[in-house]
Amino acid sequence: FTPKIALRGSISSGYRAPSLVQAGFQSSGIQIVQSGSVYNAVLQRTLRADSPEAAALGGKALKPERSENLSLGLVFRPLEDASITLDAYHITVRDRITPSENLTGRDVEAALIASGINGVNSAVFFTNVLDTRTEGIELAGRYRFNLSVGALEVNAGFARTRTEVIEARGVGSLASSRIVGRGALGALEDNVPENKFILGLRYTLGGFQAVFNQRRYGEYTTRSTVASGDQTFSAQWISDLDLSYRFSQGVRVAVGAQNLFDSHPDKLPPSANSTTNPYAIAKYSTVSPEGHQGAFYYANLSYDF
Repeated sequence: FTPKIALRGSISSGYRAPSLVQAGFQSSGIQIVQSGSVYNAVLQRTLRADSPEAAALGGKALKPERSENLSLGLVFRPLEDASITLDAYHITVRDRITPSENLTGRDVEAALIASGINGVNSAVFFTNVLDTRTEGIELAGRYRFNLSVGALEVNAGFARTRTEVIEARGVGSLASSRIVGRGALGALEDNVPENKFILGLRYTLGGFQAVFNQRRYGEYTTRSTVASGDQTFSAQWISDLDLSYRFSQGVRVAVGAQNLFDSHPDKLPPSANSTTNPYAIAKYSTVSPEGHQGAFYYANLSYDF
């Protein structure tokens, strides 16, 4: 509208064919399954979606995912060295490709036996049973201070997003709640923090540069098969620092840290890594967005020619 303010937006469609792994991967293995206080070894099979064995459980050849995407944004430049952007988006994915739960039960075993597989207690295959909707907003700002000694650039951003399953279909005689249970639905809806905040500082003076980045991930939840087993993880702060000096000959020396203050996510419940449970060895959840491996410090020497 003017050199200082603009509106932007887009309407588009998307298409994603199944990956090679989703379309063609098969495997067999032993899994340890807890039943009360007893742990049992179970023979598990991952079936190709278009295989006769998967068809016996209602499986079909995978279809491509299709999406519709809408976005609208505002760009504001109040000053030459400052900018603010605000964007909102709405994404619908049809026929989303997702693995089924570990399907167990007498009817599953009977169907597998009828298709020629004996002794297998559970099976998994990829499906197109879900449609999802993702909505969110992103706010970002930047300002550059030209100081009497050096220059300081400040940037900040906030993002909020939410994904929900808007339709779940059954497969053959299996209900959708059995194909994709609480845990798999939670991986789509709750495993990703709904909000994220970032703050970045960059100071330069001649060949010297200092960069500090701060990130905050909001709460997120992992779902169990029952609500009583769900766990909500607290917000987590992550800090990065990089100090460098570039010499005129093309040599750059840097020291820094990723996750400077050794931040970790909440630990898993004691019952999940107790010595009474020999199969639970993880201290932190693998769905942590960042930082479950702790701090990483480095020194770097590079030469450009």
